[in-house]
Amino acid sequence: MRALLLIGLGSCLVWRIAAQNNSPWSAAQAAAEAAAAWATLPDRMASIHPPQIPQRVLDVVELGADPSGQTDSRAIISAAIERLAQLGGGKLVVPAQAQLRCDGPIHLRSGLELHLAAGSRITFSDNPEHYLPLVEVRWEGTRAFNYSPLIYAKGQTDIALTGTGTIDGNGLQWSIDWRKRQQPAQNRLRQMGSDGIPLAKRRFGPGSYLRPSLLMLYECRRVRIEGLTFRNSPFWTIHLPFTDQVRLAGLSIYGNTLNDDGIDPDSSQDVLIEDCYIETHDDAISIKSGRDRDGWAGRPSRNIIVRNCRLNSGVNAFAIGSELSGGISEIFVENVRLLRGRRGLTIKTNSDRGGYVKDIFVRNLEADSLSKGLVVFRTDYHGYRGGQHPTQVSGIYLEDLRARLVAGPAIQLQGLAENPIKRVYAANFDLGQVAASKVENAFQVYLEDGRRIGPEGELDEAIRSGADYAAQVLIGEQGFSRCDYDWRSGRWRPYEAAWHTGQVIYGLLHAYRATGESDYLKAARKAGDWWLSLVIGPDRPELAGYLAAVHDGPVGELINFTTIADGTPGLFELSRVSGDQRYADAAVQAGQWALDHLYLPEEGLIIDLVELASGEILRDRSPFYDGELSIHQVARPNNEGFLFYDAYRHTGLERYQMVFLNLCNSLVEKQDSSGFWLDYHPNDRERGKIHPRSNTWYAESLLKGYELTGNERYLEAALRTARALQALQQKDGGMYYHNYLGDRPNRASLCGSAVSFAGILWLELSRLGYAEFELSVERAKSWVLSNRFATDHPDPNLSGGFLETRRYRRPDGVVINVRDIATAFGLRFLVRYREISQEKTSGQ
Repeated sequence: MRALLLIGLGSCLVWRIAAQNNSPWSAAQAAAEAAAAWATLPDRMASIHPPQIPQRVLDVVELGADPSGQTDSRAIISAAIERLAQLGGGKLVVPAQAQLRCDGPIHLRSGLELHLAAGSRITFSDNPEHYLPLVEVRWEGTRAFNYSPLIYAKGQTDIALTGTGTIDGNGLQWSIDWRKRQQPAQNRLRQMGSDGIPLAKRRFGPGSYLRPSLLMLYECRRVRIEGLTFRNSPFWTIHLPFTDQVRLAGLSIYGNTLNDDGIDPDSSQDVLIEDCYIETHDDAISIKSGRDRDGWAGRPSRNIIVRNCRLNSGVNAFAIGSELSGGISEIFVENVRLLRGRRGLTIKTNSDRGGYVKDIFVRNLEADSLSKGLVVFRTDYHGYRGGQHPTQVSGIYLEDLRARLVAGPAIQLQGLAENPIKRVYAANFDLGQVAASKVENAFQVYLEDGRRIGPEGELDEAIRSGADYAAQVLIGEQGFSRCDYDWRSGRWRPYEAAWHTGQVIYGLLHAYRATGESDYLKAARKAGDWWLSLVIGPDRPELAGYLAAVHDGPVGELINFTTIADGTPGLFELSRVSGDQRYADAAVQAGQWALDHLYLPEEGLIIDLVELASGEILRDRSPFYDGELSIHQVARPNNEGFLFYDAYRHTGLERYQMVFLNLCNSLVEKQDSSGFWLDYHPNDRERGKIHPRSNTWYAESLLKGYELTGNERYLEAALRTARALQALQQKDGGMYYHNYLGDRPNRASLCGSAVSFAGILWLELSRLGYAEFELSVERAKSWVLSNRFATDHPDPNLSGGFLETRRYRRPDGVVINVRDIATAFGLRFLVRYREISQEKTSGQ
């Protein structure tokens, strides 16, 4: 059941969203409940007792630690900790400016304060063997034995980490290398938790690639962590499973790896986090309480206070979940600024988790720039195990919310029909010019004193209807894009399905970014899994690692490198969005095969075609040409899809950057005075034929090269192409597929994908300050919005799609093709138009 939206009129604009109005709970009552809860805050803070640390002091350098960091100081640190423990506790000092190297974990003891004076640093080894033997941990919500966290304590009382020094986890290589290989062990551990396998049998470590946290305090009590800087965790930075009575204050946390959460209270109680700056790739603060069955037997997280913090997150600034099976309640968040991220405050759970989220109080939350939403509650987050244990979400109180820029719907409540979100109250929020809120399966919800734009405009409607078409019709049950639809016969015809599917994935992920609609991500993942099925295995050693991405159509079973490269932007984006590295890894692997077998570095070209059946590389023959062939007819300066740019971003390997820039240099050198690359198929110099998408792709990759290096040559070449494309645009904003230098285009070839793709290029150049493209952008937008099939079109193969048609005469009659990629590129263009428009609005 969808929630009912009622819009109240008058000077105080009120959104009241309710699917059930028979409850006595009211906005006034909710406000009173929030006020009463906040009145308890001083007592709650007073109940968090500091650790008791004896006054004795030891200096670790005086005991023999190497302050230069040239040799390992771990043995000295460990001996000092043991000595203090035998004496009953005390302070262990790392003196000012000392730079200690620690080849293995530091295990803390009761009654200990580890103090890092100004300018000091402890840097940990990234050798996994140094973190054995295994210790008991909670890993992503499930208990196990794994590598020791870099700093660890279990069952200890009265612990402090203080000072102004730095603790450096040196975790970048762990994250890049291990995250790619962790999934088998990750799935095995989750299954063990689900099956109730005894803890003693859950032993991981060598061969499992489950990364350790930087600091884990497990089953500890009375903790203070204050003033320090934490950097470069291999995994979650500060993790507090089953730990109570904690104060974290004045911390600076910097992560640069995937899954580098800043602070994770986990089945923790009585925790205060204040005056912290947290900058992470993943969640800045995430409150948890265990995963699925393993969490049900654990403890809840409760009485957790976050105040006066600045959060700079790549994903969720402040999160609850998704590991919350033990329950989470009595959470207080105030005076927090969100500098950037996808989402501000988010609750993420699914129907496997169970547990509850209740009594969450947030006030004075301010966001600078969020790409997904300010408040996002999701109950459909990555569920795998049958969905028999929905989470109860109720009692959420939000006051004084402000945001400068929110790219998606600012407030998104996504419950389940059988288990709706209950009792949400938000008052005094100023969200500027953002999309309307999205509320599904929720009741007793009050959003008061808000300022927003009204219903979704034509742009948002086009994004949603186009994405619905892409997810339901183009991908649908078959899991890959259907390519060309013959309007006359009602038949779909496969044609280079790999790159078409990759672009549909890319378009769907743009739509997901704009709307938060989970169905778009699900369809993209289904299509990504189909892509993975194309990977050629070891039974074909001559092609192992490449993709069976055949051209189809009149060319037949030839693997086309362009077909692969054109689809890979969707694969890399899918890995970034979903966190599943398999998609990007498959693209990188295919690119590596091409470098090993097809790349001509001196010419700056890549041979395009390989015969699937035989593995033959077509060096001197081509289905597109007769007779003796030049190298230009079998190879291209192929940066279409900027595969090697994305491979460099994904792996950090310099080789891919070098290849990408070599191809950029080749494109600059081979661009002719027309602004295009007429020597390379599917352009045709003899006929003067211009392929609009191919040339736009090359220009787009040159902009990536400019972004990477600042090299003005790349920008100038991209500008030449963008200006040449302007000459191909019609007055109504449209563009044709068959264009010819000095001649009229073939008007039986309307090309929506070319309009949108050129629009994307013009948009990015406008964003760089080239106002000369703004009119072309607006014309392209108008054309795309006007040239769409109605959502109630009588042919379900067309309803909601974007227009691209070509007329062919074949022996079996006339074919009018409608192509899927018009919708794929259209989604990319409209979403980028929307995002850049919002950037301009927020900057005024």
